[in-house]
Amino acid sequence: MNDSVKLSIIIPVYNAAAYLQECLDSILGQSLTDIEVICVDDGSTDNSLDILKDYEQRDFRVKVLTQENLHAGVARNHGLSIASGEYVHFLDADDSVLPYAYEALYNKVKKYDLDMIRFAAVSWNVDRQVFEDNPLNSLSRLRPGDFNRLVSIENDDLLLNISVTPWAGIYRRNFLIENGLSFNNLFCCNDRSFYIACVTNAKRIMISRDRLVFHRTGQNSSLVGKRAENFECHFRSIEVIASRLTNDDINIETQEQILLSEFHDLFIWFRKFCNNIDYKDFIIEKTQKFVNEYSGAFASTL
Repeated sequence: MNDSVKLSIIIPVYNAAAYLQECLDSILGQSLTDIEVICVDDGSTDNSLDILKDYEQRDFRVKVLTQENLHAGVARNHGLSIASGEYVHFLDADDSVLPYAYEALYNKVKKYDLDMIRFAAVSWNVDRQVFEDNPLNSLSRLRPGDFNRLVSIENDDLLLNISVTPWAGIYRRNFLIENGLSFNNLFCCNDRSFYIACVTNAKRIMISRDRLVFHRTGQNSSLVGKRAENFECHFRSIEVIASRLTNDDINIETQEQILLSEFHDLFIWFRKFCNNIDYKDFIIEKTQKFVNEYSGAFASTL
């Protein structure tokens, strides 16, 4: 490991040319300079790769990897495989980071010797041109006493009531490697199993008030149909999570709590899509079949 790299920032990139400069400039201008930025081009068809190569030539901290279009989960794993930083942050290419944020959060993970830390984000709705308060991202529903203390999945329900997105956390790299933690290769929901595996294996977790990410919402309307087409990813994600919980010998009470949360998320997306005239019948049929046939320990409580 390169001991001088305090933080590896891993960015999956797919047709993100419109936002890449802002994203990379926000990282490279941070007060924490001992970083590496690993950009994984996921088969982009726009000029994203040209932009990445230009930054790679101009700043030695930028490393560019390429792969065919295998989606974000595989791209993140690809980046993690060559990362050398003490800690890792997974950022989306259409987001950016707020000034001084990396230094503040790195100091906190070092001070408290954390395996992972979760933090707040600023959400900007591109379509409506307004800031929005998504409690999962802003952490606005948490109480003052919920922050800056060690939390665990067994003793706190907090970890199932905040965002599971990979960009909302920083992770000790050795913790990920030692526990074999990686993203699944699903088109969507490739981050939920990663998050659950992290919170069930980490010994030292903290939630911070600090805001790191400027997150864009609302501009991915073209992906709605793709997510509906791939709705079965939600089912496969639950199966991956259930299998990992069993293999890790997580206690039954915690397993049921986690699976309840996963089914709750499934039904949120079900309600979003089941009224879509193009996918309604498909989604209702597939969801009913999955729920009826699901044979995990949680099935009897549905």
